[in-house]
Amino acid sequence: MRKKTKRIAAFMVIVLLAANTQTSNADALTKVSTPLQTVNTNKTLPKTSSLGAIGIIEDTTIDISLIPTSGSAINNSPVPSTGSAIDNSPVPSTGPAIDNSPVPSTGPAIDNSPVPSTGPAIDNSPVPSTGPAIDNSPVSSTGPAIDSTPMPSVKPADETPLPTATPDETTPVPSPTAKPPEAYKKGTVFQRNNYMYTVVKAPTKTTAGQVYVKKVANIALQKKSLTVQSSFTIDGFTYQVIGITKEAFMSCTALETITIKSGTTFIGKRAFRGVSTLKTVILPDTVTTIKSGAFRGCTELRQITLPSNVTTIRSNAFYDCTKLKAIMVLSKSITTIGKNAFKNTKSGCYMIVLSGKKSAYRTVLDSSGAKKVILYTY
Repeated sequence: MRKKTKRIAAFMVIVLLAANTQTSNADALTKVSTPLQTVNTNKTLPKTSSLGAIGIIEDTTIDISLIPTSGSAINNSPVPSTGSAIDNSPVPSTGPAIDNSPVPSTGPAIDNSPVPSTGPAIDNSPVPSTGPAIDNSPVSSTGPAIDSTPMPSVKPADETPLPTATPDETTPVPSPTAKPPEAYKKGTVFQRNNYMYTVVKAPTKTTAGQVYVKKVANIALQKKSLTVQSSFTIDGFTYQVIGITKEAFMSCTALETITIKSGTTFIGKRAFRGVSTLKTVILPDTVTTIKSGAFRGCTELRQITLPSNVTTIRSNAFYDCTKLKAIMVLSKSITTIGKNAFKNTKSGCYMIVLSGKKSAYRTVLDSSGAKKVILYTY
């Protein structure tokens, strides 16, 4: 009973002390400079105490949690260091109250995102160096792209050194002399431009060869106008055209004009036979013979001039030239006109001959069966 009375008395003392000090708690706190001592409720207060003055008996046990060694009585809350009253939150250092969030360094509040260095906010993408944005592709150095193939050294390690040239090997080796071009031999057939030619005499470096026009090349069969040249040169060798062989132009189906240059001496058998489109024939003075059937069936041929050196017109030469109207003879010595040479020419066909030759040509014409051809002189 006695112990219970003591405990009640002690509790009342504490309550009175708390009431007296509540109004000046702030001032009391500023005066507290010594650490608080934790008092065990099972221990007795020291002999020297401010509590002794109000009748607390020495060695009396009290049921209190904390008693400061000096200063006014305080409540059971933890006593902060000098400063304002603080709740049970962690005690910050001198400065404004701070919550439990991480304490940022001096500056604006920062969230938990990674703290960028001073400058614009940067996302988590790789930070490019100063300059244009660069992707993750390999960065090539200045110049053409180089693959990853290892670069061989200038000289393979296992390469055998080249032997030193011997004096004989350093002597320049002359290139073989190109084979000189050769002329076409006699009997050779070759093409040049519009015609196929046959060699009748091979040329040399100093003398011309001779050829005949064998036939018209395929590339010229549809031409309306053709010319036979006097000569031409191949590989330094000259070839003269001296004649047109048989049936050379028979396959021309569009030819209207034929011009034969000087050099040709004869028009071969059936050379133009059946070329029904032929209208104009120009013969050179070098022609001496028009062979059998040379212009037979040229139904569009209207006139013809026989050069000054013509001596022979073979049979059927102008047979069935149904529109042939005028024949101009420049030759003084046509001695042979073959049978039917001018048969079936146009009615009223006439021939103009040199003065003084009318009688001779009349005889030749009559013997060929061309009695209807009219003779005129100039």
